[in-house]
Amino acid sequence: MTNADTAPTTLTFRAGRVQAHHWPAHVTPPFGLHNTGQHLEGPARLRWRLRQSLEHAHALYRDAVAPRPSDCSPLIFTAKATNANTTTSANLLPANLRQSIRQANYRGILVGHDDHTRLQLVTSIVRAIGQPALIITTDTAAEHRWQLAATRAGLHESCRVRGIRSAAGNMHWLGGRHEVLIVDTPELMPASLLDQALEASAALARIGLTSRRDSRNLMAWGKGIGPVLSMKDRAALPPCEEIRVPMPDVVAEQYGEAWGTFLAAFDRFAAIRGDAGFGTFIAQARQDTQQRPAVHAWHRALQSACWHEHKSLIVADLLEKHRGERVVVFTPDRRCAYDLANEHLIAAITSELSRRERDSLLSSFGDGSLRTIAGPKLLDAGIEERSADVGILVGGGYGKEQRAVRCRRVREDGVIYELVSQNTLEVGRAHRWRNAGPHPHPVVH
Repeated sequence: MTNADTAPTTLTFRAGRVQAHHWPAHVTPPFGLHNTGQHLEGPARLRWRLRQSLEHAHALYRDAVAPRPSDCSPLIFTAKATNANTTTSANLLPANLRQSIRQANYRGILVGHDDHTRLQLVTSIVRAIGQPALIITTDTAAEHRWQLAATRAGLHESCRVRGIRSAAGNMHWLGGRHEVLIVDTPELMPASLLDQALEASAALARIGLTSRRDSRNLMAWGKGIGPVLSMKDRAALPPCEEIRVPMPDVVAEQYGEAWGTFLAAFDRFAAIRGDAGFGTFIAQARQDTQQRPAVHAWHRALQSACWHEHKSLIVADLLEKHRGERVVVFTPDRRCAYDLANEHLIAAITSELSRRERDSLLSSFGDGSLRTIAGPKLLDAGIEERSADVGILVGGGYGKEQRAVRCRRVREDGVIYELVSQNTLEVGRAHRWRNAGPHPHPVVH
């Protein structure tokens, strides 16, 4: 077969899918595509596989997903710098890291790098490739932080920033408009939404920025992002002081009643299915009307333990002790954040606030004009690492990934207080989350 008597293969993007028209008969299509009778079609993430197969077969093709100056441009981004800042920005990164990224076609996962290095990395890649970039973050607060960073680096015109929910819902048109995809902190993103976004993106360059070392999840992300390119040890976490707070009598009674209801059902389940765990029980109980009250009781127990008046008194003492320092109070829910705002006149940042008001409060904390903030998930990645002097974790039931991200908001020589209700499940969960990482977290009881 020659190019003279064969129409060139054309790659197009439609509704989060990549299509290959006039595929050469002598070239085996990549795994994951199916023949509709008119063209090959598959997830948009397979666009780079299609290009790779065509180039290895020396077949003529035209990539209409994101048109480039040359229809047969190389898969690897080897074009010369598009502006004078490329060399300077590239030199911000270690030489071995730059080489690893280039050799992997700008596709891969970087583990353990801090926020400053992540910004340098994104700046280098976007300037070197000279193509539009999409940065996917965990939520709107992290989206605001990345937008500010992109503006300071002069990338606001070439970078689009979206939270994972917005990105996943709009990837049917966003996916074909960016050649660079940056995924920040995938460990905090719902797996279903992350998979949806990665499948529908046609970006050739893909970089994942994570702090997780879990090999199982790194392999899962590798399908949509790429292999692990760099793994770096994080800076030491600040010391953690665990404060076990006794519950008021009324709250303790409510907790005991709810916990007893849950345990009665779970013990029966464990006796029948000794090899199954808590997750299996919850999945089954949600489908079984007789076991469903046990799930409700579990949540009532968590709510009773996570916030009560005795914890409020402890937080008041800690705020007074660290008056004038930059303090972040990570709350289990909005109710707790609003209680703190009403009692101590501190800023509560929740999803119920308008986007403009949230961004204003986060910016004020970033520049130091606001010294104390409180809130649930929006603060996890909404403020820069090492930007707080004191972190207060209210409750121990938020998961090891979320806890680790929250602790990294506090500078190394700062302090973290972890408030857990005495004689409750919070004590055990906090202990497990602290010791789940590669390095045990120093604890002072």
